[in-house]
Amino acid sequence: MPAKLKHDEWNTIIAFLSQSDVLNIMDASPALYERGLPVLLRSPIIVPPESVTMKRVLQVSGLVAPDVLPADLDISRLMSVGHLFRDLRIRAMGIPAQWRPPPVCKLLHVATGLHSLDIRDSAYAYRLFPELPRLIGGLIKLTRLALSEANKSLCQELMRYPLSLTHLYISFNSRDVFGDQPWKCDFASMLNRCSATLESIHLSHVKFSSIAELVFPRAHTLGIQYFEIGVRRNTLVHQLPRLSTLYIGELFLSAEERTTLIQWHAINSLEPSQPQIQWSHLERVSAPYTAIYGLHLRCTAHFLRFDVALQHADLADPQVLVNCQPQSISVRVWDNHLEPLQVFLSRAPQLTHIGVHLLCHSLFNIYSNAEEVLHCIDSCIQALRSSSCTHLFVNLACDTEYVEDLHPLLFGYWQHRCMFAQQLVDAIPSIQSIHLATYYTGANKVWLGEVVNLSGRRTVQQVEELPAVPEHLSAFREEEDTYRWT
Repeated sequence: MPAKLKHDEWNTIIAFLSQSDVLNIMDASPALYERGLPVLLRSPIIVPPESVTMKRVLQVSGLVAPDVLPADLDISRLMSVGHLFRDLRIRAMGIPAQWRPPPVCKLLHVATGLHSLDIRDSAYAYRLFPELPRLIGGLIKLTRLALSEANKSLCQELMRYPLSLTHLYISFNSRDVFGDQPWKCDFASMLNRCSATLESIHLSHVKFSSIAELVFPRAHTLGIQYFEIGVRRNTLVHQLPRLSTLYIGELFLSAEERTTLIQWHAINSLEPSQPQIQWSHLERVSAPYTAIYGLHLRCTAHFLRFDVALQHADLADPQVLVNCQPQSISVRVWDNHLEPLQVFLSRAPQLTHIGVHLLCHSLFNIYSNAEEVLHCIDSCIQALRSSSCTHLFVNLACDTEYVEDLHPLLFGYWQHRCMFAQQLVDAIPSIQSIHLATYYTGANKVWLGEVVNLSGRRTVQQVEELPAVPEHLSAFREEEDTYRWT
């Protein structure tokens, strides 16, 4: 090792390198190998390897034979370096036969410094390794646990062990949802052990009522895939006083439950709204409109994402936006019912960032009533004239294989996107940036334009055209975040 750099300086340099770069410098000298190995094994380790880089990680660290992959884990080598593991991700379905079960069990047994554990297909892993709950319970430094495709038996067994978790993600095996009935699992007992330390909670196929008696004083994120009618807003605030991100996946309602939804909304609207029972840290809400409507949220949510569903569009209440006062919204709406969106936009002049995902069911063919739909789109644009909108993202999504098969008017929207963008700029004085996207089966395109002043006229100019939604527009993506490790 060059004498010009001190021990601590090498450690500082290596700590900032990527896995690939650490692997490369470890080949340079034995001294750099010894310096790089602890850093390498603190990075996420995926078993079995799913990339060339991860295969090299396992090879260079000496955990597997360099000639054949997958191969037996070197148990003796594992015993000497296992304490260096910090983040372990196991894909149970992909574990080769020669790694079952002793090597994986040894892996968890010696990883005494493990902070993060993510097990995909965890119900299957539990069948392969019945001692899995005991091994997880023995990880005293574990703070982040993710179990995908879990089952009730695994969760019930985990309840026996005290876990001081800060982040918990559990999604149940969808095939077992109705047969296994995971919501009958006593989650209150399981989460009660770590309710004081949990900061991020994400549960799927779990009824919220199963944990309704618990208080999570430090939790900043709650993700519930299936929500229930009847949850009291003030009770929710009491349970999660420091909530900053609320994600509700779905709220299924039958025709008979429509009256119940209206009653739920009425009850929550009558709840007192003193400052001490309001969320002061809420920044992001992503939920179906029916859930927001039923809870009658009263908070300042900087980013609000919701769907306007056809069957409940007549319940559209602009007071939702007035109560939440968001600066940014992302709305998914069906093309043949745009009136609620127009009402929302007209009552939210404070909005600066607006994302609209228009699901074009009625624009599949040339026989549809596209003129009426495009007239509604124009009405929505006019509703933004008095807004503070600076960034507008419009995505037209269509379930068709070729864009040329769309209605000519919709096809023209994409073909003449520069002209359409200029119309938006002329209609909305405050706008600075426009992103137009179109999605159809087999393709996803995004057009980016910015507003400039040319000869005293505000003009939109194309910046670039991309095949997918870029990272800096991730807030406006149609797919929902799972908040695994938020």
